[in-house]
Amino acid sequence: MSTALVLREQPAGNWAVYVAGVAELRRTVLLSVASEHSKRNYAKALDEIFALCEMRQQPISRALLMEYRAAMLEKKLSASTVNVRLSAIRKLVGEAQRDGILDAEQAAKMTDVPNMRQQGTRLGNWLTRDQAKELLAVPDRSTIKGKRDYCILALLVGCALRRKELSTLMLEDIQLREGRWVIVDLVGKGGRVRTVAIPVWVKNAINSWQTAAKIEDGRLLRPLSKSGRILGEELGDWASGAWSSPLRKRSGSSTSGRMIYGGPVRSCAERMAATWSKSNFS
Repeated sequence: MSTALVLREQPAGNWAVYVAGVAELRRTVLLSVASEHSKRNYAKALDEIFALCEMRQQPISRALLMEYRAAMLEKKLSASTVNVRLSAIRKLVGEAQRDGILDAEQAAKMTDVPNMRQQGTRLGNWLTRDQAKELLAVPDRSTIKGKRDYCILALLVGCALRRKELSTLMLEDIQLREGRWVIVDLVGKGGRVRTVAIPVWVKNAINSWQTAAKIEDGRLLRPLSKSGRILGEELGDWASGAWSSPLRKRSGSSTSGRMIYGGPVRSCAERMAATWSKSNFS
């Protein structure tokens, strides 16, 4: 079996078969995970360990994996990054065992490489109440673009949505339940489903944007031209004008560094949504 060549000694003069075996085993592992983010992280770990095997001219072993782990620690990678990459390699070994490439004893030795311990709770980094007010004051709400940008920031700050959750939010998902507005059955990271309460001031921001844009169904947030004309139904990525325009205006402010990397999405907004949900930022 060609995939065995990744985990056992490589026969001399059979390089084409070896490359094909590596590609096949890599593809099998990546197909076993659903998240695109996990696929990307797993692919990086597998490519690194395959490169190390090639450089050392030896198959994967516990000693080689311990060397790989030590190299990651020398780079001062975070514990979570190290553990994710080790998980990818365990998945590789598990797939090889299920395919009969490795026996249980060999697999047990390779998967025995310990994770990096994470002790304590990280403090995190979030905006203060005043910084949140400063951020929400950036969009010019007299324009249709400003109404949309304010709606974006209000949902990030007030409802703790992730960027992807926000960009794919449908009007049909916003419903009145037992006298309060909520986002129902929101599918988030890892396929987890939750219901998110919408503070009154956030709902007012949604109404203002919805009225100005004359949106009755479909995606809540839409891309706009410079003249304020709706261009379609899907917002671009974080680098697009729809996401970054409020940040460019505050590039020198105390909030910009925390916003660029998605600070309010979880670290800030989760806390603020719990503490300030009844506050009026309008």
